Amino acid sequence: MRSHRLAPVRFAVPLVLVLVLVSACSGGGSGQRSSTTLGFVPSASAWVYAFTPPTITRYSADATDGHLIPEGHVPSFFYVFVRDIAVARDGEVVYAIDATLNRIDVARVDARTGAIGKDGSHPVPSGGLELALDARERFLFVRTSSEIHTLAIDATTDALSDVGSVATSSSRELILEPGGRFLYQLHPFLPEVLAFGIAPSGTLTQLDADPLVAGVQNFAVDANTSMLRASHDGMTLAGASASDASVYALEASGALTRRGGISSGEASLPNDVLWSADGSSLYVLHANGVLATYAFDADTGVVGRVDADAGSAGLQNTTLDSGARRMQLGPSGARLIVTFIPSVTQHIETFALDPATGLPGLPQRFPALRTGTPNRLVVAQRDTAALRAPRFLYVAGFDGVDGRIETFEIEPSTGDLTFRDTQAMPLNPQTLITDRAHRFLYGVAQDVAGFDVDADTGLLTSMGLVHTRGPDHGVLRATVNPTGWATYAAVIPGGAGTDYAFHAYNAGLTPTLEPLGNWNASLLGVPDPSLGYTVCDTAVDPLGQTAYYTNVTSVRVYPISTANVVQPRLDASPAAGQQDFETGVFTFRANVGPLGRHAFTLSPYDAGSAGPDFVASFDIEDSGAITLAERFALVSEPEDIALHPNGRFVYVGLRNGTLQSFDVDPDTGDLTTIETVARPARASDSQYLAMDPSGRFLYMSTSTGIERWTIDPATGALSDQTTAATPAVRGPVLVTGRFE
Repeated sequence: MRSHRLAPVRFAVPLVLVLVLVSACSGGGSGQRSSTTLGFVPSASAWVYAFTPPTITRYSADATDGHLIPEGHVPSFFYVFVRDIAVARDGEVVYAIDATLNRIDVARVDARTGAIGKDGSHPVPSGGLELALDARERFLFVRTSSEIHTLAIDATTDALSDVGSVATSSSRELILEPGGRFLYQLHPFLPEVLAFGIAPSGTLTQLDADPLVAGVQNFAVDANTSMLRASHDGMTLAGASASDASVYALEASGALTRRGGISSGEASLPNDVLWSADGSSLYVLHANGVLATYAFDADTGVVGRVDADAGSAGLQNTTLDSGARRMQLGPSGARLIVTFIPSVTQHIETFALDPATGLPGLPQRFPALRTGTPNRLVVAQRDTAALRAPRFLYVAGFDGVDGRIETFEIEPSTGDLTFRDTQAMPLNPQTLITDRAHRFLYGVAQDVAGFDVDADTGLLTSMGLVHTRGPDHGVLRATVNPTGWATYAAVIPGGAGTDYAFHAYNAGLTPTLEPLGNWNASLLGVPDPSLGYTVCDTAVDPLGQTAYYTNVTSVRVYPISTANVVQPRLDASPAAGQQDFETGVFTFRANVGPLGRHAFTLSPYDAGSAGPDFVASFDIEDSGAITLAERFALVSEPEDIALHPNGRFVYVGLRNGTLQSFDVDPDTGDLTTIETVARPARASDSQYLAMDPSGRFLYMSTSTGIERWTIDPATGALSDQTTAATPAVRGPVLVTGRFE
């Protein structure tokens, strides 16, 4: 039997990150929202929604290489307790049935930004268990324990209206024929299927398998059949039991006619059943982690098992990791996506499907955002026409009179910059940050200057200035949760004797002063209001599950709840008292890799101690805890760090004008030097870095202007250096925008 029980493999997965680039750490120094922003990977061809009660999470999927990139979870303000979801409009509308409030909540997704906002609710009968959306997206069906309720979907607004209900003797899963003509349910006790015709109005009428017999008769299926699935062409229905698979033709009348069947060679109930895109292969995922692959001949009706290991005696199935739960085809139907319950650690795997045999290849493994039992997996092909949008570079600093942000548009093919606008602001920002949809930009330097970003022009409109913590504290460094729902900040003291701290703020989702003011009013937990030491930087992992704060020689790690509330920090050691995760050297900058597997810190030389400057790489465990993988000596004091979206390349700007680059081992986190690029040394030259979202260009803000370098996608080497712009200010740089 071919086994896929492999040790966890860590893959370098492309992820578009917003990299915020700022100066070194200074040694001295509420209401319910209607929308939020999931982390957004705009180049992906599909969205994958995974429903693990009560949490809805989303991934971006790439049709070419099968990578799944976690984007975040739909915040809990959309619902109290969701029992099921349905996804429509190329992934841009999500319906969630709330079993506590007895309603369906409608959420709308912006195709360009990935932002998701609540778009209304509709009451439904109590006891709702399941949602089923017909392929033509005309009707939404709600299953309870005793009836099926039909809702019509407005083709323009996606609003719901009641059609009616029909009683049913089954509480089993709803199976929709893709043509939208019929709906099927297994009988809860008998080897029978209840069949319903769907009228153009959405009204359901139960079909009679034998009109000559009194009463409505159901359609017979093989004994012990526990799951049904319709093929994508609507011509065939597959049934599966613990030991068999069978295939039924779907007649024009909705009747079922058995065409063939075969033993699976297993004795474990099926968790899921799935057809290939062309209907030639059938997959049955058993509760014991075994995946049986069948070949189906539509002309003859013959069903045959496909041998997963021709080198072993007898017909072999494919063994996956334990806890395999749900399956779905990936974009273009070329890959299989499988979710796993957390028997060891919850995760998702994708498998390339052999076009000749239909067999799955070796898995690629990706983390799940939240633990639990996955109940639904939906793959929504995206409308790529909506992805075309420009991207921009912002540089901030002090021009001698005022703080200022200058806006440049990036030419996609060359990376060249064109000046567009300049905006004054009453502070000299230490940090530039943006929400993950790039709708708002913030300059941070004890106070916060907020700007609304025009998605087409990149131009900024001031939203005003707020004081982050009043006269006693101010934000020094900040980062945004990938969901866009919270901001985590390192806070500096405002007077002698006050301690450093950090806070989580519920801030920055709408272009008004009131929510921006929530930097003051709506703290999402104050886990360490008085740290007693210097907080230099803050970072959050791409999954939005862990926050990291650097201090003099250590990192503090804080889990983040589904409500984005910072939890008590992790203890690095069983020794008495809470222990931090030691870095061993002064640490002033932190960043987390694209897949949340590795973290990186910068440590400048401390004149009071012996030793060189470092870039350190840390392995991140499932809990968020970190373990030092490698500390690599730099040739001079570092200023800033940038990570390539493929997760492989790390770039460090040094204060002597040098740029060092490293290749990251995806399994161990170890660093290997790519090159050291020496540039003319300048006494005031600080290397602030920004990565273009495509990964093709690296930008550096220097005393002579913004330099642009071209990145070799295979090696990470830099070439074709040019001065792309000469802004009036020099300081933190930030690249935003989307690309195809």
